[in-house]
Amino acid sequence: MWAWGVLVGILGYLCGAVLTARLDFGRRRTAFIDRAGKRMSPSQAVTQFEYAERSHVALVALLVGLSWLITTPLLAVRRGLVTVIAARPPLTACERGLRKQALSGRIRELERELGLGEAGPEAAEGRPGAALSPVGFGSVGKGAGAAAPLARQRRD
Repeated sequence: MWAWGVLVGILGYLCGAVLTARLDFGRRRTAFIDRAGKRMSPSQAVTQFEYAERSHVALVALLVGLSWLITTPLLAVRRGLVTVIAARPPLTACERGLRKQALSGRIRELERELGLGEAGPEAAEGRPGAALSPVGFGSVGKGAGAAAPLARQRRD
């Protein structure tokens, strides 16, 4: 009876090894193709992987798979640690400023492409009906005296 237990144990170990090797092979293949895809076309990256890296990655995946009792918990812990450690920290004032400049530049670029011109109350002066557009209401709600310039624009 103990022979069946040993056989089931060995089969279970081998199933775990094959599953772990397959998952590790896929992870390493994806990582290689992603890295190589930055230097060359995706089809060239896949071809390079198939001809040059496949056997190496398969061997490493097999070794990882055979040691799955140790590597599987380590891979899970590693993924969790990387997620926690590499989480995006809050942006600094400099980063927020750069992001704001990039966003403003992109908005101006899109406005030029759409033929909207310069948006804002300053640019709205001199265009008929511009005071009634949503752009002309930029100062509403900023205090009691903020609506007065808009009222004067409408009478003009």
